[in-house]
Amino acid sequence: MGLPAFLKPSEPSDEGVPDLAPEVDHACSAFWAQARAAWAARPQEGSAEEDVALRTTFDLMMTVAKALAAHPQAALRAYVNEGLRRVVREQRKTAEDDRTYALRQLEQALEHYGVAVETLAALGGLDEVFAQAMEVGDDLAGPMPRELRPLYRAHGALLMAFDEMASERTDEFRYWARKAVECWRGVQAGLPALGMLLRGARARLRARRAWDSWTDEDRRAEREAWKALR
Repeated sequence: MGLPAFLKPSEPSDEGVPDLAPEVDHACSAFWAQARAAWAARPQEGSAEEDVALRTTFDLMMTVAKALAAHPQAALRAYVNEGLRRVVREQRKTAEDDRTYALRQLEQALEHYGVAVETLAALGGLDEVFAQAMEVGDDLAGPMPRELRPLYRAHGALLMAFDEMASERTDEFRYWARKAVECWRGVQAGLPALGMLLRGARARLRARRAWDSWTDEDRRAEREAWKALR
């Protein structure tokens, strides 16, 4: 299946972002195969099925982010620009009204995505948000944390819309283009709170994990210390 079109530049990046290494490309392609199958079933929000789609979409995007960690802002800008180029090319050869409407919705979704990137960059917190998202989302013991669900739901919808844009299935394309613009509108509206939510989630995660490295001897010594204070 390969990478979703949104993550495959059709020409060299103006921002100087390098291509993904072959091993990273292979890993991302495998994650996308799983994520796409899960999203294609249109899982209900909050369901276990959606959690599979969210988790594999997170794994995909974090693999890309780690590979391009030296310049995350430039990489995200490059993806927005690439997406807009693809949409414009498709608009030039499309005469069908329903498809034209879906393309305009996808263009709007990209604009909201771009605003989210620039807003986080302007706040000086893009690297920090990436770090927080990776730490919070890496808690594999449970479902995708609620703080991250809207963000990766929006990523999943955007990636699906680009995949369906290349197909002949207009109904599927319309569905995912509409879903993408709705999700990214929600993400943009919630940007002021995103950093705070992620910081809170990270604090709760660290508190929950605080005892994980303790041995039985550590716990015994701590209990004895508290007894001595009574």
